[in-house]
Amino acid sequence: MDGTESTAVGARDPDSLPELFFILVARCRNRMPGAQQREMAVSILEVLDNVGEDPATYKFLVVRKKSEDPFNDILRAVEGCDDDLAVIVLCRILQGYCTKTTSNVRIKRMRKLTALDATKSLIQALRDLLKDKRPSEEKLIAIDAVAFTLMLLAPKDRKFTLKTRLGGLLPSLAAQLCSQEPKRLSLMTLLARCARSPRNAQLLGKHLNFPERLVECLGGDESSVSKTARFTEILYFLSKNRKNKSKLLESGILSVLIKLFNKHFDVRLQDGNLELCLITVACLRQLAKYKSGKDQLVKTGALELCEQAIKKLAEDKQHGASLPPEILADVERLQHSLCTLCMRCLPVRQFPLGKHPFPLTFPLPTTQSPTKLTSGKSEDVESSDEDNEDEDDDIIVFGEDGELVRSDEEDTEQQDEGASNENGALSQLDRRKLNELDASYRKFFKELLEGAMIVKQPIAKMQSPKVGVANHKARKSRSRTRKHSDSLARKLPETKTVGRFVKIAYPELVDPGIELPLQPMVRFPDALQETVVHELARARQGLDFSSKVVFDLDKLISEADPHEMPTPLKNNDRARIGKIDASINHLLFESRFECGNLRRATQVGPAHYELILSPDVNQNRPHFQWFYFEVSNNEASVPYTFEIINCLKTHSMFSTGMQPVMFSTSEAAQARPGWVRAGHSVCYYRNLYTEHQLGKKKSAGETRSYFSVRFTITFRHKADVCYLAYHYPYTYTYLQAKLECLLANPGPNVHVRSEKLCDSLAGNAVPILTITAAGSREEVSQREIVFLSGRVHPGESNASWMMQGCISFLLSNAQKAIDLRERFIFKLVPMLNPDGVINGSHRCSLVGQDLNRQWDNPSSVLHPTVYHTKGLLQWLVDVQKVFIALFK
Repeated sequence: MDGTESTAVGARDPDSLPELFFILVARCRNRMPGAQQREMAVSILEVLDNVGEDPATYKFLVVRKKSEDPFNDILRAVEGCDDDLAVIVLCRILQGYCTKTTSNVRIKRMRKLTALDATKSLIQALRDLLKDKRPSEEKLIAIDAVAFTLMLLAPKDRKFTLKTRLGGLLPSLAAQLCSQEPKRLSLMTLLARCARSPRNAQLLGKHLNFPERLVECLGGDESSVSKTARFTEILYFLSKNRKNKSKLLESGILSVLIKLFNKHFDVRLQDGNLELCLITVACLRQLAKYKSGKDQLVKTGALELCEQAIKKLAEDKQHGASLPPEILADVERLQHSLCTLCMRCLPVRQFPLGKHPFPLTFPLPTTQSPTKLTSGKSEDVESSDEDNEDEDDDIIVFGEDGELVRSDEEDTEQQDEGASNENGALSQLDRRKLNELDASYRKFFKELLEGAMIVKQPIAKMQSPKVGVANHKARKSRSRTRKHSDSLARKLPETKTVGRFVKIAYPELVDPGIELPLQPMVRFPDALQETVVHELARARQGLDFSSKVVFDLDKLISEADPHEMPTPLKNNDRARIGKIDASINHLLFESRFECGNLRRATQVGPAHYELILSPDVNQNRPHFQWFYFEVSNNEASVPYTFEIINCLKTHSMFSTGMQPVMFSTSEAAQARPGWVRAGHSVCYYRNLYTEHQLGKKKSAGETRSYFSVRFTITFRHKADVCYLAYHYPYTYTYLQAKLECLLANPGPNVHVRSEKLCDSLAGNAVPILTITAAGSREEVSQREIVFLSGRVHPGESNASWMMQGCISFLLSNAQKAIDLRERFIFKLVPMLNPDGVINGSHRCSLVGQDLNRQWDNPSSVLHPTVYHTKGLLQWLVDVQKVFIALFK
């Protein structure tokens, strides 16, 4: 339509809505006079008021053909509106289209508008509306409508904050806050959304007197709770910038925030006040990162304030049955945030080990590979396991579905992994010739060349290809004699380590794969409060206990005789249980066994131990998360507190219900073996330790702060020998022993083969398994290939348990397993990083790098497992012409 025809007919007829709406779109798009636009807007409002708004109302906007899609015209109409009422109607229709539907369709529709760059059109419309210095009431409603529509699309537009800056909206919003006119809640909500970008927050801090004016707005008493919450949210993101922090502190923001907190905390259970208290405390935590801010907070009595508030919130939780669940959740979050603020205001302590280097290293081979060993940041920068977000972000903003929303980082340009090296050349593996690939990897696909046969012979060692046996009598005979401990004893001498082990961990001998009933996640919402109370008392009263180191791996390594011949590893835990050493008044620790990780244990109280984890061998960047150690010489029914003090991640599953796992030798001796979740009062928090020397300026590369995982164990048996770990351990030797047992007893008609893919850097054999149904070459060649690999990160032992489950199932007699074997050839590399697993690392191989960041350009010398695994895949693609779909 050209927008010129008469609209007198059926103005109130529900069926006339599509026609009226598209006439309005045409008139606005063609920039016809505002009076004509208004005429259509009035008619549309009459229809909407008559028929109401439900999903059917907006059905006319749903089109099946892309060529009929009206939204480009609608967005051009938004840009061309000259009448405020027309703007209101267009936004109302867009909002209804997005919201009056199911949640899944809602997401799709918002993404569609985002793809059409609706954000840009709405930004332009809002800028035009904000030019009026004395807006009418109708224009203010139009401003609210556009701002609300923008906020509706913001969560789905990854470049939203960038577009608001480039579109020139940021100065207009800042001017609104700095003006003396009443502040619109919609604009302040939009400004808070824009301020999530660090770049936007920096620019806002430079805008005239924006920080000072923001402080004035917070200090006023006329604003509503919702509006004050948005001011505080803007302040939070603004305070992340160092220069803004300084300006805010000079403007007296701390006294304003404390006054604001006291005012709204007294009525915290009323609507909106808990949210405002949460954001206020988050702002205080940001400002406490600045030394002058921390000093001012301590002087103003922030610690006493927080302590009193924590106690009152604890009383609220005691009456939690009468509170709605969402209110109770906010009470817990506020209590947690106050506890964190307390910890931030307490005096810092020198980290016990300082920068003392870890004594275990592995000499790396020389190589001509173009792969560079970096000093810390490049190869790990995209690591999904490393959290670089601010820990305070989880206190601030949650999305519409409760999903955590973090600061926008749209300005950070991230290099695409895997495309090219610094010189723009393709990776080394991509340059390998086809004949080289064929010579190296054809041998691993014999089933494609010779068929998948079942050879009735026992499996011996892994140096040569092995084939499973389908003879039932032979299988039963071997299953009786080839016990787990026997297999483990045979495989243990083949395991090559960096450090010297002194024992076999007892769980290995009794099979750590014993299945016990699943245990639910258990949250301890008061654990952090208990910790803070303890630290506050410790800060006031000083230390009344003389700390002492009770386990020092560095010292044990330095005192060991390097020329002493290693002895066969054994375990005497069963003989030790029940025998306590009365001459020693502390627990005993040990971690010199496969997968073990504990560097130092210090007794800081009668039953309180601070633990320090070992780094990954040769690591270029710090990784501290995996722990696995033995503890003994304990009393029964005594709560022992263990605190691992050198964690680095800002968030942990220990905060959301995860517990450490424990294996008790005494329980195993009483025929109840197995790993169980254990511990109470589990919490994870930023502690008081710092790596740099107190009183001196921090140097580059120093750890700014450490985090603690703290838990309490009450042992059931006196003089037990227990093992504590981050997750259910799965060692390389256990894998080798388990594979020997599994491959000795495959199901009928199963072709299974285990071969050595390569040796790791330390010389540990890396197995690759082939599993499929027996068949001729013609039958097997019709099957697709499924490739599975696991345990590239040593600390993720759950990956190995999943791989074991896959292998066990594929070798079973289950009908689904039979069907899978007849349709596919399975290639499995169960452990890509055996060296890291053996030596108790969390993330790296012995080269000190994250192997999951080496796929683009692996070195055959430094990253052999990744190099040859990628070679297998490239042989399939380049030589066999097999299509491979990769999912990230």
